[in-house]
Amino acid sequence: MEGVLPLDKPIPAEVLSGNIPKPSKTFNKASLSYSNNSMESESLLDESYTSSLVAASKVTKGDTPRRLFLKRGIRTLSTEVSIKNKKLKSLLQTVRRQKKKIASLEFIINELKNKNLINEDSSLSLFESFGKHKDLITNWNKKNLGKKIEKKYSPTVRQFALSLHFFSVKAYQYVRKQFNTILPHPRTLSKWYRHVNAEPGFTDESLKLLSLKVKNSPHPIFVALVVDEMAIRQHLEYDGSNYYGRVDMGMGMNSDSLEIAKESLVFLVVSVNENWKLPIGYFLAKSLNSEQKVGLIRHAIHELNKTGVKTISLTFDGCSSNVTAAQLLGCNYDINDLKIAFPSGFTNNENIVTLFDPAHMIKLVRNTFGEKKTFLNFENNEINFEYVQNLCFLQEKEGCHLANKLRKQHIFYFKQKMKVKLATQLLSQSVADALRFCKDKLKIDEFHNVGATITFIEMFNRGFDILNSRSINCIGYKKALCKENVKEINLFTKQITQYIKGLKVQDKDGIYVPVLQSNRKTGFIGFIVCLNSLLHLYDTLIEPGKLEYIKMYKLSQDHLELFFCSIRSHGGYNNNPTVRQFRSAYRKLVIQTNNVQNFNTGNCLPLEDIDILHYSSSDPISTLNNNSSGYNADVIVQEENLQNINSFIMDHDYIAVNSDYSLSNFAKEITIYIPGFVVYKLTNILKCDVCKDALCATDKNCFLNSLISIKNKGGNNGGLIYPSEDVIDVCFITEKILKSFDYTNKAVNKLKIQSEVLDHYLHSSNIFKTLKSHNSETRSTFTDHITLLIKSIASTYINLKINNNLKSHNETRSIRMWYNKLTIFKGQ
Repeated sequence: MEGVLPLDKPIPAEVLSGNIPKPSKTFNKASLSYSNNSMESESLLDESYTSSLVAASKVTKGDTPRRLFLKRGIRTLSTEVSIKNKKLKSLLQTVRRQKKKIASLEFIINELKNKNLINEDSSLSLFESFGKHKDLITNWNKKNLGKKIEKKYSPTVRQFALSLHFFSVKAYQYVRKQFNTILPHPRTLSKWYRHVNAEPGFTDESLKLLSLKVKNSPHPIFVALVVDEMAIRQHLEYDGSNYYGRVDMGMGMNSDSLEIAKESLVFLVVSVNENWKLPIGYFLAKSLNSEQKVGLIRHAIHELNKTGVKTISLTFDGCSSNVTAAQLLGCNYDINDLKIAFPSGFTNNENIVTLFDPAHMIKLVRNTFGEKKTFLNFENNEINFEYVQNLCFLQEKEGCHLANKLRKQHIFYFKQKMKVKLATQLLSQSVADALRFCKDKLKIDEFHNVGATITFIEMFNRGFDILNSRSINCIGYKKALCKENVKEINLFTKQITQYIKGLKVQDKDGIYVPVLQSNRKTGFIGFIVCLNSLLHLYDTLIEPGKLEYIKMYKLSQDHLELFFCSIRSHGGYNNNPTVRQFRSAYRKLVIQTNNVQNFNTGNCLPLEDIDILHYSSSDPISTLNNNSSGYNADVIVQEENLQNINSFIMDHDYIAVNSDYSLSNFAKEITIYIPGFVVYKLTNILKCDVCKDALCATDKNCFLNSLISIKNKGGNNGGLIYPSEDVIDVCFITEKILKSFDYTNKAVNKLKIQSEVLDHYLHSSNIFKTLKSHNSETRSTFTDHITLLIKSIASTYINLKINNNLKSHNETRSIRMWYNKLTIFKGQ
């Protein structure tokens, strides 16, 4: 056999001792680096040498026991050689880097000794290290050397100073003092602010900026106009010359007869084909009727048309005055004669579509669903909120969740109606999948007729995904509007329109009436209007080739809500500013709109590495990583699994622990789902490829009846990992031991639970059978890969369960926030 050592002859002593000869490497003593030619020749020799070893270690049918023993020795020695070579390479790189660092530090020390101080010349060499704030460093250096700095501040210094002063005046004063007053004095900032007219009305500076943007843009600029009110404190102030706090519509009127304002109507434009937003004006009022809003909207469209931008949409929430104002503009929201656009009044800007803010609409639908409890669809099948309640209570009782975020606060939302996430997480695909799983797979009697409720949730979940699209790279209904998905969206619009027409809800007399004829119709008609407006935008912008796609999130009211959040944050903990405070924050935001970050916008928490505890002297993950080559150098003998994964899905009676505690079918199915996440966490930490492969299932068809398959849409579309049966087995044992310790009501000893899990597998030979040959090559019991894997799986599972249990215990109603809102907005 070519490339194989003649095993009948005696094995050289070098091989048996582990000192396998390798091609010598010549180093340049001055730089400790290889020459290019030597490296190329060595790489070729290394490849040929490694290939000969691999070929020599192949197992054939005719091998004698002596040959098998010698080939196993070749594999072991080749693995050790590769590990030593990697360590040698790492050490050589460390030495080389240290020498370079020492040389650079010696140069710096010599320069400092010669110059005594870091002057302007040395600071110039550090320019690139400080990025866009290098002007601050040079000014600081000049100030320390007693040199004059330019009176005119650079744009980067101005931007930094204005942003820091907006965030905190005290922080600005502290930083200015620590950096030797290189930042402008607060009086200088006040002079900069004076150039912006922040009085109520349309802001001239914003409109001039839009005009300049249009002139310097190579393509037309399309914007969405967003309108909303922000509550302000009813408070009258006097600054020595003017009164602040009364109603002001930008007319310059200041009379004692005017009422005190309690809200501010703000106009904001968001670029559809670029990435920016800009407030263009605000008006102080006590309350505005529909006619007054129509006049302000037409004035805003007129001002925007003069700048050259093209207004394509008008977005507002679902209050009655906004709906009436849209009808006065020319819209008709009768479902049988729907007209979702109104004429702009300008030849260069065609009709403007209207949109009800999708976030407000999903909240209105959720409110109707939660308060009315029952609907009837077009087939008179009952849609009942109690199914969602039962799912929540079942999950709380079992202490585990069917891959959804449904909690008590989603059911008892009455004091948190404004939180959008509570509505979207309740009317989500994950809740629909959980209900379907309880009905079809678990066969729970309480969910026998849940089909109509599942359809209701899925309909509005898909509609919200379409209206909240943020990227062209997404798939399904979350993809931005374009030519690829317009047919699918058009079909769904027809489906949901017919579906909503067939919905019936109980009125005050207990009689079921069509939901579009009830007093709770706004949220439902809002979805129909938004989807039809979306199709109208496709016909006018994408079909003619003016735009390639439209992200519908750009047309939502979220941008204005985030702007309000920035205004409230300007006052620290004061979330209800006065007119004067609103005016000050608005002025600063107009100057630095693109530099002030959004506040309280994080919905997703970053995943963190789980710190796996252990009861031995070393971390199982670290020990496992330190004792594996990571190159799949071991030959794994594939063995047939004696147990099929279907037994985990259909029957779990083979699981037995010392405790008599038993798991319900609900808990068993979820305990099959959680190991997938455990594998996901461990595969990101482990370095041993053989152990990683042992964590994942080889036959995914065995999960056809599991929750993982449903979440993955029957394949790999969901991105979830299918765990191996050994991982599921360890998680089941850990779950049963956790239940026996009553971990939901008292603290548990994690090391004790890990010990019992390991004790269960102490004399078991069926766990991780594919790792037997891999595990036999570790010569120490402290680096046993099977034991370390069991410890790691159990530790990760325990952390997940305990953290989830603590999160459930910490869910309390925010009584303080509720009373705070009642106090602040009392009488408004």
